[in-house]
Amino acid sequence: MNTGDEPDDNVGQNAAAIPGGPPKIFMGLTYVQGISPKLKALLSKDVMNVSVVFKYANKISRLHTRLKAADPIQLQSGVVYRVNCKDCPTCYVGHTISYLKVRMARHSRDCRDEHEEGTMLSQHAIEMGHEFDFENVKIEDREQKRGRREFKEKLHIMLNENSCNKRTDVNGISSVYAGILADIKVART
Repeated sequence: MNTGDEPDDNVGQNAAAIPGGPPKIFMGLTYVQGISPKLKALLSKDVMNVSVVFKYANKISRLHTRLKAADPIQLQSGVVYRVNCKDCPTCYVGHTISYLKVRMARHSRDCRDEHEEGTMLSQHAIEMGHEFDFENVKIEDREQKRGRREFKEKLHIMLNENSCNKRTDVNGISSVYAGILADIKVART
């Protein structure tokens, strides 16, 4: 239940909707510079009964000094990560709820063992005779909730032109995001 102190993550309906019309739906989304205004414009233009409001990730509690040292990258979990190939510009984007060192050990083992159930990372390594840089894995995003983490993984796969991930890994991403992702790619270069 939302006490009014923080925006609700869920979509809510306004009880004071226009009689006889569809109820007004309010969407609380985290503000992302460059993406949020465009998304709001698209939604308000195409979906008449949706009102988008933004919340900010920065809160007063985040401004306080952290007394505890950050965990080393290899001991972080609930992340979307990118592993680069040492021999070509190819990379692999994945996600894990496990410690990153555990997931990298599994990828490394899969690259040594030829079996059909491997990822595209292991398939690239075995077929091309290449090696991935498991020691210098990059964290692209963080998310504890599986569905959101998988969505973020798909977005990072789409943003990375050199990804060896299967193109089916991005199924379920709306075409609405295509223009926004294209703008992000341009801004990165």
